[in-house]
Amino acid sequence: MSGGGSVALAAKWYGFDVLAGDVAERALVVARALIGNHLRKIQPADIARLLADVAYPLDHDDISLEKPYATLLAPAAAFPEPLQSLLMLTIVNSYLHVFPMSLPSASDSRHVISRDWDRISSRRVGHYLRVLNRPIESALISGAKSVNRSVLGGRGQVIEGSALDAIRGSGSDVIFLDPPYPGTSGYDDNYRKLDLLLGDKRLPEPAPQLDELFETASDVPVVVLSYGGPSVTLDSLVSQAGRHRPVTNAIAVPYRHLKSISKEGTNEFILICSDR
Repeated sequence: MSGGGSVALAAKWYGFDVLAGDVAERALVVARALIGNHLRKIQPADIARLLADVAYPLDHDDISLEKPYATLLAPAAAFPEPLQSLLMLTIVNSYLHVFPMSLPSASDSRHVISRDWDRISSRRVGHYLRVLNRPIESALISGAKSVNRSVLGGRGQVIEGSALDAIRGSGSDVIFLDPPYPGTSGYDDNYRKLDLLLGDKRLPEPAPQLDELFETASDVPVVVLSYGGPSVTLDSLVSQAGRHRPVTNAIAVPYRHLKSISKEGTNEFILICSDR
């Protein structure tokens, strides 16, 4: 459940030896670039090499907002790791910044393709005009600087596979679980365009249930769980986790994802479970 890699990267920063696993290619790009890599950064010459064989003009057209980034991914894949994933992460970041809130599922993007600006809110028109008029080369250079700031020393490994695959036989001392919250939408629909751009054509599968995750992690001394959702209470979560191992700490963190759609009083629950 490496996802965007924030928890894995924080653990690496604090000196843990990190094992990051995920099934989605978008998450594996992040993990290979930042968790499995501890030294390599993108140099200006790398960006120049990436662009050297790309046909010009490399810009957004009236057919697809994805075209320039799809064009860049193929030459990026020819680089050795971890530079390959570093460049791919830079390309992905530049691509996501085209869309409001970095969501390729933005419903007004189809109006941008046809340049039907009257169908788009004035605030979003400003966003689209800024990113569409910015040279791709400038976006890549800026994105590379951002990616480089996240390259940390330390030790990390990457496993491609489901959460259960990553847990089994990992020999970990601590595992962090962040499964999808019940009653909320997953990321697959929002990032379907990105998945296809990266060649990830897998069909979404149901996430493992909490009980299955705890059972699979029975040999791991410490399990940290981040969980929530409209149908979850702290007491019910502690009770469910307690059937598998003692809950040593339970915290409710007030949480609002987006003011426009999140309800007041929403909590994210952090549980620390240990058999020690």
